Amino acid sequence: MNTIIVNGKQKIVLRQVWIGDLCYVSSDEKWSQMCDTMQKNDNWDELLVPGESALHGTAHGDGRYFGLEDPRSLEELRLENDDIDTSPYLYGVDSGTLGVIWFDKITKPEGIPFGQIFDVEYDEDEGEPLLSVAYDLGIIDFYIGTDLIEQIDTSGDDDWSEYDFEDEDGFLKTDYDDGDNEDEDGFLKCKQ
Repeated sequence: MNTIIVNGKQKIVLRQVWIGDLCYVSSDEKWSQMCDTMQKNDNWDELLVPGESALHGTAHGDGRYFGLEDPRSLEELRLENDDIDTSPYLYGVDSGTLGVIWFDKITKPEGIPFGQIFDVEYDEDEGEPLLSVAYDLGIIDFYIGTDLIEQIDTSGDDDWSEYDFEDEDGFLKTDYDDGDNEDEDGFLKCKQ
């Protein structure tokens, strides 16, 4: 976390958030605590941990789901610029949930390549903005304060066949692609 002083008065805080399946970036102990809380609350769809993270269940559980860094539709983006790269980001899911967490709260950094990092600026005097999620018909919206920063479609209704997110062996492409992306149980794994 960095703080910048503007005109000697306003303090702008620069931070990052990570969006993806929080089981990838949470220690076993932390993830177990989150699951216990969802079970205790009898709510497996949504969990908010103030000052840290928020998550929501996907429409179809585990799988791969697409989002846009710019949460406008592909059609809107293409109308603005035919050459724009509108390839959505592919999020892998093994816990049936997707979430947002402050980057400095991540307890298992080897999972970082399986999500996306977003930069955040806020006025220190106004306090840290709340991380939250909203869900409607399979679409998960991710917010920092009142700002929508990402939408992920988990409904399974879109045809994303035009995008090439897999390598020649059918594995999810990542920056850590070593050709052996799944463990013996078929789950995505991180290069260690």
